[in-house]
Amino acid sequence: MIIRMIMLYEGVSPEKLRKTWVDGFEANSDDTASLKERIETLTSWFTEETREGDTYELFYMPGKGTRLSINDSVKGVIEGLDFKKGTFRHLAGERTCRQRPQTTAVKQQIATESRQDT
Repeated sequence: MIIRMIMLYEGVSPEKLRKTWVDGFEANSDDTASLKERIETLTSWFTEETREGDTYELFYMPGKGTRLSINDSVKGVIEGLDFKKGTFRHLAGERTCRQRPQTTAVKQQIATESRQDT
């Protein structure tokens, strides 16, 4: 499974990205303690301000982990199916960010595919 996000905003700071991701994990998971170090690793790869059109890809590779690429540059892989589920729950979660009609179907598909990976 892969999710590709294309940034629409210019100049979002790495600090803001990190906070948004941590908040999303916390809002959509009952237990972030077991994911804490891996969340910190993932968010440590956010080192530059966003530019409009930047692409962030999360690609789950069974048996290996979740790979983050930014603008086609692989930043690293985070091990664990539990991390993949937490990541995709964060992106598809009920409490992630304000719901937009155009993202509801996408979020439902992510949630469905994430449940199938068990």
